[in-house]
Amino acid sequence: MQVDRYKIHDIEIVIDRIEINAGSKTRLNQSLQTAMKHGKGTIMVSEHKEEVKAKKGTKPVPDKAVFFSRSLMCPTTGISYDEPAPNLFSFNSPYGACPKCNGLGEISEIDIKKIVPNQKLSIKKGAIAPIGEAKGSWIFTQLAAIGKLHDFDLDTPFDELSDEAVNTILFGSDELIKVKTDSNSAGYTVAFEGIANFIVKQAEENPSPAAQRWVQGFTNKINCPQCNGTRLKREALYFKIDEKNISELSEMDISLLNEWFKNIEKRISKHQNIIAKEVLKEIRARIGFLLEVGLDYVTLNRSSRSLSGGEAQRIRLATQIGSQLVGVLYILDEPSIGLHQRDNMRLIEALKNLRDVGNSVLVVEHDKDMIVESDYVIDIGPGAGVHGGRVVLGATPKEMLKLDTVTAQYINGKKQIEIPKQRRKGNGKK
Repeated sequence: MQVDRYKIHDIEIVIDRIEINAGSKTRLNQSLQTAMKHGKGTIMVSEHKEEVKAKKGTKPVPDKAVFFSRSLMCPTTGISYDEPAPNLFSFNSPYGACPKCNGLGEISEIDIKKIVPNQKLSIKKGAIAPIGEAKGSWIFTQLAAIGKLHDFDLDTPFDELSDEAVNTILFGSDELIKVKTDSNSAGYTVAFEGIANFIVKQAEENPSPAAQRWVQGFTNKINCPQCNGTRLKREALYFKIDEKNISELSEMDISLLNEWFKNIEKRISKHQNIIAKEVLKEIRARIGFLLEVGLDYVTLNRSSRSLSGGEAQRIRLATQIGSQLVGVLYILDEPSIGLHQRDNMRLIEALKNLRDVGNSVLVVEHDKDMIVESDYVIDIGPGAGVHGGRVVLGATPKEMLKLDTVTAQYINGKKQIEIPKQRRKGNGKK
């Protein structure tokens, strides 16, 4: 049997059908063990009852299914939870992602003001932005039929339509409307879907980039109301360490998270300490790598698209430091971008650590501290753009500073970019 790997499936296996009596104990035990094994700790027992005789024949009695589980279970509500696994705490997994937003943390909400930006216009003049001005298409034929039911025509300004008519136009109606066409005088009946419902349907069913861009023009991104932007299903948030769940920890910046993990052993039980010993060691090491490259202000739940190029490079750099690889050539393009000047030395030390364990590190950089602290400098110039492209020198920083290149003159202070004494006045538009 082959199933879709990206969907969650419920597969039920019938293990045994058995009539309970004095001699069935051994078989029942074996069947229960087999069911628990294949059901991964969860089984369903269905009690079959005989048909009840009625006046007009026999009447079937529905089977009653009862669930039993070895998993975590709330004794009050009877709700059972699976044993926690890594994919439960990952929004990239279907087992951990919020079912409403699919682990994105956001959903698209229809914005009526974007669908009808100018209510003074009529439908014929383009009041409904997704369909534009009237033309000979089926949608306008249906809207005209709706108008006959709600006492308006396509020339009526949109703000003069009744609330019931607006609701039908935007969200449809179960009531069948009769539409007459030139080719069919008898007409046909149809249930109108609604403009807003059509947009939502396109968002869910049409994955093409063009369709999604079209949909975005009439929707707003809002926090998912089910997971409140955490991107995880609620079961994942029920598990807490020292009164904090994984989402609350992800909202802390790295420096605060580092403080929280200090002395955590004193705030958890002896049994939890045995489990957490190696895990805490790895977490603290990774937090330390992020601090080394100057990312103490970043939160773990921050989206990758909001990172600057330098921040993204430094995160990858922290990953590489943690991997402890040797004999690797690392090439970085201006990793100091977005980094506060006070954190420069921490980044430089991280790069030196990569070098010291047996790697080669090549950095394309304009930062003075990075140039001076490097082992060897290759200066490409002598100018920028079409005026450059030639190797001006290859030397250690000390040797470079003795030469009279443009770069050396700026680092030595012989040349500098002066602050303008006069500044051009703006035109007031920017």
